[in-house]
This record gives sequence, structure tokens and C-alpha cells, in this order.
Amino acid sequence: MRILAASLIASAGLLAGCQQLAPPDGADIAGADTTSLSLIQLIAVPRQFADARYVEVDGLCFTAPGDRPALYLSRADYEESNHRSSVPLRDLPAEERGLCSGQWVRATGQVDEVQRGLGVLVNVHIVPRPSGVIP
Repeated sequence: MRILAASLIASAGLLAGCQQLAPPDGADIAGADTTSLSLIQLIAVPRQFADARYVEVDGLCFTAPGDRPALYLSRADYEESNHRSSVPLRDLPAEERGLCSGQWVRATGQVDEVQRGLGVLVNVHIVPRPSGVIP
């Protein structure tokens, strides 16, 4: 827990280095400014990105039975239901939900519902990362 807390604190210092990028091809958010960041940054300080038009973040995508898809830092976080190390994905198109079976993905969406310090990505599109499934 202390290691995670230290990682979150250290990553908060990296916020100034976020890049402005164009959204990925195929997303229906063409022309929108997109901020590229790490999943740790989004978990640590979601309010920092609530005003961004779109954010782009990589993570392991899983869908727990009866729950919405989410990006996790690691397979262990998913398996141990450590939801504090994840960001839920809402409004994910049905044709993209198949990627949420332990694949490494890039998600582009808007930060919403920053409550109790947690953020949710909405209007999300995901694409697989070249590394594929993480063992």
C-alpha cells in the first residue's frame, strides 16, 4: 500500500508533462484536443482532468461479472477486486467490449463523475495496444 501511495504521489508531480494529442483514428471525437496521461495520474488526481475535452490512457481492460468495464493497473488489482486501482469505463460501444478480457488497451474518453476522489471515463473508445494480452 505504501508503494502504491508513493507511486501516486510521484506521478502527481508528472502532471505538468501531459501532452496534447489528436484522438485515435476511428473515434467519433475527430478534431477534439486529447490529453495523454498515465493511468496512475488519472487515478491519483481525476479532478485535474475533469475539464479536459478528452483524455487518452493505457491500461488492462477487464469486465467483472455484473459490472461495467474498467481499466486496471495490473491483473492482480482486477483479481483482488482492488477498484481503487482502476477507472470504470461508461458508454463503451458494444463492439469494443470484447477487448475487456485482460487486454492491454488505449482508452480515449472524457473524465466524469469525480466523486469521493474517483473518476469515471465516459464516451469511451478503446483500441488494442500492440503488446496484446498480459500474461
